[in-house]
Amino acid sequence: MATRTKRSEKAKAPKQIEDLYIDLLDALYEQASPELARPIADRLEKLLQKDTRYEGSIQLEEIRSLIAESRGELGEAIRCREREIRKILELHNLASSGPEREYVLKKYDHTDVSDRFDILSTLYADSGDLRQAVETLRDSKSYCKAHDVPFAGDDLLQEDEANLTLLANRKGKEAPRGTRRTRPPAE
Repeated sequence: MATRTKRSEKAKAPKQIEDLYIDLLDALYEQASPELARPIADRLEKLLQKDTRYEGSIQLEEIRSLIAESRGELGEAIRCREREIRKILELHNLASSGPEREYVLKKYDHTDVSDRFDILSTLYADSGDLRQAVETLRDSKSYCKAHDVPFAGDDLLQEDEANLTLLANRKGKEAPRGTRRTRPPAE
């Protein structure tokens, strides 16, 4: 009976992780409430520490980024998003030709990569690094053009470029920090 209970608990873990992940996305992006997100992030982190199935995965990097973002640890959130993007691009490269290409693109298509770039750009902007935010959005735009997908970040790019120009005109004044821009939730 104890073995059956352990198996049952293990089977519930991915469902609990997925549910908390969705709740975390909702708290951070739909409700824009880091205060609501933090306890969810703490519970999610504890579950992930017990469940090794996510180790090394793209989704784990995304979740770690969300957890760090909910805690205001933007540097860590940026590093996790960068790793997530790198892993998706590596996966695309590995599956560039062959039967697995279609499966990989169903899981992480080119618009997903662009979305991740846009989220990364927002993290840079929120941390006060507008130059890197603009560069990241330009990378996203180039990526979209190269893969023939629409670029959804034009409004963010225009906003950041305008803010960067404004800062350059002020000469020597520091970029405003903590300005949260509207962005669609990650999926």
